[in-house]
Amino acid sequence: RVADGATVWTTAALDGPVFGAPTTVVSSSGVVDAVLVGTTAGTVAALDARTGVKKWALDVAAPVFAPLATTATSLVVFGAVDGRHGAIDVATGAARWGVVAATRDAGVFARPIVLSEAVVLFADNRGRLTARDAFSGTKRWTRDVSAASIFATPALVLLPPRGSLEKRLLVVVVDTAGRVSVVDGRDGRDVAPPIELGAKVFSSPLVMALDDDDDVEVASPRRRRLVRILVGARDDRLHAVDLLLAVSTAAQTAQSTTTTT
Repeated sequence: RVADGATVWTTAALDGPVFGAPTTVVSSSGVVDAVLVGTTAGTVAALDARTGVKKWALDVAAPVFAPLATTATSLVVFGAVDGRHGAIDVATGAARWGVVAATRDAGVFARPIVLSEAVVLFADNRGRLTARDAFSGTKRWTRDVSAASIFATPALVLLPPRGSLEKRLLVVVVDTAGRVSVVDGRDGRDVAPPIELGAKVFSSPLVMALDDDDDVEVASPRRRRLVRILVGARDDRLHAVDLLLAVSTAAQTAQSTTTTT
């Protein structure tokens, strides 16, 4: 409770520890209706947000360490440590689809990313990104971005539409070796050269937009967006990577700077 800090509710014992952050389900009226968790025993469960009472639980047959994600079409998306990907109906707990990885070393420890209501993205322990159809699980594209593992949840950059061009969603990925990659969410292609931070990374990047009119001089009249990617690393430092992204063309430039904390 807010008044005295007392515990409002505690769930009955789940079937295993919860490592990933809980995910909320918001109703059409804007009220948090349910809380979703995955357990290391291989269960995905929905809990009543007001009472903590279990609404449903589904055995997904593999430990779930990563936080869950939800789509605008009422799906719960999960990745497991054996590399399987899946989706569950958020209302009923019924499995919609599941895909088992060809190798067991492709475990998912990062939260799946919802690129759109129709596409979800998984980052795995082999340094691979896999985009799947949210409704069927069919593979849209896959891309090996690193030889190192990806534990941290990727971040997104939205480039606004300009003229006849559609808006673009970029994915920022940082692997455990400290390699920063930025790929196009439509097909996984690089949109900037990879940047090596020179330090191990296990935390998710934070992306913020900068005012390009104030922070950088742009010779071209084409509109560009300057974004800064902040990454905490095992070298006791916070690294800042600046990307100058052209909105109207495919040309981008990148510059890396480092801030010590």
